[in-house]
Amino acid sequence: MDKLIEEVVHTISEKSESADDMLKQSDDFVKKAGMIMRPCAIFTCMLGFFFLFSPLVAILSWIPLIGMLLGMIV
Repeated sequence: MDKLIEEVVHTISEKSESADDMLKQSDDFVKKAGMIMRPCAIFTCMLGFFFLFSPLVAILSWIPLIGMLLGMIV
């Protein structure tokens, strides 16, 4: 037992394909899904931070002059 973790890939195909072809198709799918999911995740994260800090900005905006400056920074 020279490996601590064994990697297992479960893939089913209706066509008769070699394992290398099936793994290549799986890798292509993961790359395409990553190209779609990463920008969505970044946008969602930025939106979450906006919603998280918007009450703080609203409270800071009540303070004259200093609140407006701090609100623009946050």
